[in-house]
Amino acid sequence: MIETGHSEHSEKPKSRRAAIAGDVQQLCKVHAMNPIIDIDTGIFEHFKCYSGWVPAGFWANWLGVLTRSYVWAFPEDVLNINSRGRYESLGYPVSDEHVLDWVPLLQAVLDADDTFMMAALGAGWGRWLSGGAFAARNTGRGYYLVGVEAEPEHFRWLQIHLQENGLDSSCYRLINAAVSSRKGHCWFYVGKPASWYGQSVVSDDAVRRLCQAPAEPGAEMSYKGERIRRILCVGLEEVIGDLQSVDYVHLDIQGSELDVLKAGREVLQSRVKMVNVGTHSNEIETELRRYFRKLNWINRFDVPAKTRVSIKLGGKKVSEVKFGDGVQVWVNSAFSESSSRISWKS
Repeated sequence: MIETGHSEHSEKPKSRRAAIAGDVQQLCKVHAMNPIIDIDTGIFEHFKCYSGWVPAGFWANWLGVLTRSYVWAFPEDVLNINSRGRYESLGYPVSDEHVLDWVPLLQAVLDADDTFMMAALGAGWGRWLSGGAFAARNTGRGYYLVGVEAEPEHFRWLQIHLQENGLDSSCYRLINAAVSSRKGHCWFYVGKPASWYGQSVVSDDAVRRLCQAPAEPGAEMSYKGERIRRILCVGLEEVIGDLQSVDYVHLDIQGSELDVLKAGREVLQSRVKMVNVGTHSNEIETELRRYFRKLNWINRFDVPAKTRVSIKLGGKKVSEVKFGDGVQVWVNSAFSESSSRISWKS
């Protein structure tokens, strides 16, 4: 089955080694004119596609996670569909750029022990956290999730989303903060929650160049036509906390990804098994490759921003996708021999 409905929408303004999934032809070929992602159908065989009732005001993903329509600025025709209760039968999510959020996530679940451990940095309304929990339950595993989201309305939606999908509150920890290379407080864009998922940290120096801004927590001001707020910021070490190992870290933090990963090198090396990084510039993409190679991590996917990619499922082309943000997926070689269940297809 191939998912072709309106249920998956872009969230912008994620030994016996890892993944039954084809690479983007390795790093040497990812920059070719027409790179290809060939996904082994076996990655999906462990998971049941959702068929069932979707209540009015919600949309469903292929695992049955329900999301309120107000979290996204949908066009009117989609809102009309979502406004009615309906029966839906959904298929595999291979028709848009989120294929490289789903495939690594599913593989991380399959590689996990009895409890799937995941952190989402820039969690939004919780799309990938709930996806991870539902995927884990699909395989009989437990789950423990850590979600970090800075934008206040997105954070409120995150809390509601996990509750409405029946996730056990003792099995997740949510942090209302920006992820940064340091802990303390920082300036962060806020507002326009349904139409904008690109809020980011604004450097103190940039703000000071324009005005002598108040620095107390909670202070808010106008900056380049948008609102910014002084909020809590945390590093990777604070996010991971006392977790001994994390199967999967998903990052979509709008340009801070390289700084955060470099600052968190020790915890990254010792406790994180796989990272999925949304990238936001060619410079960041280049530096991430250098950084992870130096750490001896294994690259599984590398799609630069604005790249058009052919998606194959079991060797058969099913879609052609243009990626907005870039995606890099890296596996920690220190864990790959001991924890992986399934071989990568190459």
